[in-house]
Amino acid sequence: KSKELRRFIQDFNPDIIWLDGSPLILMNRLNNYIANLLKNKPVVTFLMDDVYTYKSCPNLNNRIFKFFLRKHVRKTVLRAAHVFVSSLKMKEEYDHIFNINSTFLTKSIAVENLKLSIKDNSKPTRLIYLGNVLIGRLETLAEISQAIKRINSSNIQITLDIYTGDAISKKQRECFNVKGVTLHGLVPYNEVPALIKNSDVQVFVESLEGTKSKIARLSFSTKIIDYLTSGKCILAVGSPELAPIEYFKNEDAALVATNKTEIPNVLLQLIDSEIVNGYAKKAMDCGIRNHERNKLDNQLISILESIVK
Repeated sequence: KSKELRRFIQDFNPDIIWLDGSPLILMNRLNNYIANLLKNKPVVTFLMDDVYTYKSCPNLNNRIFKFFLRKHVRKTVLRAAHVFVSSLKMKEEYDHIFNINSTFLTKSIAVENLKLSIKDNSKPTRLIYLGNVLIGRLETLAEISQAIKRINSSNIQITLDIYTGDAISKKQRECFNVKGVTLHGLVPYNEVPALIKNSDVQVFVESLEGTKSKIARLSFSTKIIDYLTSGKCILAVGSPELAPIEYFKNEDAALVATNKTEIPNVLLQLIDSEIVNGYAKKAMDCGIRNHERNKLDNQLISILESIVK
């Protein structure tokens, strides 16, 4: 709250104020401070995580912190001329809580660059996971690996390659000592496209149960858009309460397992090339239907222009 900040804001004299919704109290206080400096200017805010409900709190400390965070978030939302949210599940909940009509906003895609990947009938079906294995994702990957172990008991029909930079203990690695499953370290970003190209199915995982499954329940990673536009079939495994899993299931854009007992049956479907190719097309169709760049750009610009007017 310096004189330099006040001077910059007043000199810039914006037509509209864009405030990123933050899970930090400090940033929310700063958001509201800036909004108060320019009381005659319209505000929009973009909420990317569950910064308001207690459902995403894994323990008492988080609930206490959320208690103090909520009043700052509510102040911003009620001040805003429009609210953007990062998932359809968040829109449903926050529209009801705040009596608003928010807009689902996420990364967009250039449809002219899309290309469908077709799997031939050769075996095995190659699965790939790239990313962190935190907040319950490692446990979900372990469940998938154990299901693959049973499927590959006589011959290898499915392989799973996991690429992550996160530390995995010796004890945790025992769950992945499975024929067809390989743990890799972090790879350079420029090597990722080639790895995906050589796979048949991209794996998206979240926590299946427990408090960890609630932490990211309303979040919608930009990785999801990358999955939808990869031209590959998607396997999504996680709690049905999580926004991405709900999205994949409602859009029929992925083969989805929402509990441990569903995993083997879903994996068995991936042995069928026709199913793999069918869901690769469904994923791409979902991306075109919901995330086409020109449509989303025009929607965003239209909302901002109408607010300024």
